[in-house]
Amino acid sequence: MVFFLAKNGGTQGEWDQGKFEELLLEWIIACDQPFDEVEKPEFKKLMEYTSHRAQPLKLPGRNGIKRRVVDLGEDGINETKIMFAVRTRPFTEAIPSNHAT
Repeated sequence: MVFFLAKNGGTQGEWDQGKFEELLLEWIIACDQPFDEVEKPEFKKLMEYTSHRAQPLKLPGRNGIKRRVVDLGEDGINETKIMFAVRTRPFTEAIPSNHAT
């Protein structure tokens, strides 16, 4: 803890629930954790201990995590659709006519 405080100038700054949930979601995805991991008592105890907050830590449940992951997937699909919609000519026109098939 001393290292953490020294590294961050002795303060942790204002709590940002949105940033916390974003980091939690990144961890779930990167480490391939099940959505219900956030509801396990051991995980909750760990988070409560590390937070050192006067107020209880708000952890999203498995359904909230799942919804956010699905939303990320939908955003990726929409971005991919936009990327391909930008293409102005069909792929076949981009291939030279002397190209062997």
